[in-house]
Amino acid sequence: ALLLVVFLVAFGRFIQRSWGERVRFYEAEVREVVLRVGGYVPKGRKIYVLNYWDSVYALTGTIPSARPWIPHLPWYMEEPGVQDGVVSSLEEDKPEVVVMGKFSEGGLSSYKPETVVKFIEENYEVEEEVGNVEILKLK
Repeated sequence: ALLLVVFLVAFGRFIQRSWGERVRFYEAEVREVVLRVGGYVPKGRKIYVLNYWDSVYALTGTIPSARPWIPHLPWYMEEPGVQDGVVSSLEEDKPEVVVMGKFSEGGLSSYKPETVVKFIEENYEVEEEVGNVEILKLK
């Protein structure tokens, strides 16, 4: 019973603090990106998301085109052979759309996997930009 009371108090405080606040990871920019991507690619198709929220896959009803799917984090992408594997996967089954967040000067969004980015730049062109995100289509 004490555990239930502690849970209810903690949950109540959480609700009180966050009521009316925006939903994290589903800001206006994310909603707009999802809307735009949905206009290019039907649900169930493959896309590739680089340097942006992976929730785009679920929110658009699409699936990652790269196999295996690797999160865009330096400690994964810099493992030997990972970028080459991603590029091989993308070459084998080129997605119609790539969603790529612009790279920043600092923080996690500053990491640029050179091999993957080079492949994207050679095979895709920017169709439109939504805030700090580029939506690229196959050339």
